[in-house]
Amino acid sequence: MALLRPTAANPTFGVFLESPMRRPSLEVRCGAVFLAAGLVYLLVRLKYLGLRDLLPWDDGWYNSITLWGYISDGGYASEQNVAFFPLHAYAVRYFAALVPIPVWAAQIAVSILFSVAGAMLLAHVMRRHLAPRYVLMGSFLIAFSPFAIFLYNGYSESAYFFATALLLHSVVGRVHPALGVIAVLIASLTRPWGIITGIILAICLAWRWLERPADRALSPNLVVLATCLAALAFIGITFYFQYAFGDPLMFLHGATVWNVQPTTSLQWGVLTANGLGFALGYFRETPFHSMAVGATLYLAGIVVFLLARRWLPREVSVFVAAHALAFYFMIYWSTHGVLNAGRYSLLLYPAAFFALIVFQRIDQVLRPQPAQAAAEPTGARPAFIAEPLPTLGYVVAIAFVALYLRYATDFVNVRWVS
Repeated sequence: MALLRPTAANPTFGVFLESPMRRPSLEVRCGAVFLAAGLVYLLVRLKYLGLRDLLPWDDGWYNSITLWGYISDGGYASEQNVAFFPLHAYAVRYFAALVPIPVWAAQIAVSILFSVAGAMLLAHVMRRHLAPRYVLMGSFLIAFSPFAIFLYNGYSESAYFFATALLLHSVVGRVHPALGVIAVLIASLTRPWGIITGIILAICLAWRWLERPADRALSPNLVVLATCLAALAFIGITFYFQYAFGDPLMFLHGATVWNVQPTTSLQWGVLTANGLGFALGYFRETPFHSMAVGATLYLAGIVVFLLARRWLPREVSVFVAAHALAFYFMIYWSTHGVLNAGRYSLLLYPAAFFALIVFQRIDQVLRPQPAQAAAEPTGARPAFIAEPLPTLGYVVAIAFVALYLRYATDFVNVRWVS
């Protein structure tokens, strides 16, 4: 045992303790944060529902696809599981076949695993551009966002989060077109709007080729080929619904019963603005109303994106802008739909990193620091590497955890959560 004591003659043990090998990587730590958030949601569910096979909200639809596949009565007068996409449900089916746990538990487990994997990919992307402590706090703000419960509760948001994190990994820094295609395929089999990620991939690849036309790894033909391959999953979904039910857009028509009524783009914009105003009106009842908080987070994500986008990769800016616009004009088809602003604000998740940059600038205004030799690190060095975490970041983190616990409780008790 004496050999293990650090001494001047034998410093090995002390060096070993301080070795980076003894400390988990940033990606692992960010994944652990999401794992902790997912387990907190599971504990809340167990507290109120126990081990009973109860399925709040849309959990039941994903559960039915897992157990029986798609079922339709041939009409659109009632709610049916054809409105939901298959990847998450079938991943749960295979996971439940391997692990002897109830299907509802498998839904949560698969969701947590997708979220943890996505968190690790996202951290790998952001560590190139932000100080590690900023990446870790940004991951915390995403993992414990009040509406992050949708990443762990058995919905397909977790698989979409993983797919889009993989997409960012494929286009930020060194380009990996094949990974980008896989990301779009996963996203398109997960949510109807997954096709948006194909547009993002095409824009990013085309942009990179225009910057470096001599790069043999990129070409107009590759951009076209990647876009076509990425669209195969969505096309396959429409072919399946045509073959099984005689309607290639069965998923879209099946959603009309949830009061989703397509209109023109201009009308969508008006309805969205009206719906956001309607949701914010709930602040008159309580400052913690989930509909009002959801609308606020959606708008806040857009604001911080506009304030701080110059500090983060252009591809991330394209991602945030595409989802902000798409959900404004394509998803919020009615005041009923806009009340899901909190849930859809998850798709602006890179805004958490933007917010920390804005918070740091607020700190600097309120508490000026002596000028530094290099105010803004350049090159490959991450930004804000020498600056402390912003005070407002801690305040928001505490508020998020409190709201996260409240909304998790509301969700499992089938009270409205935006």
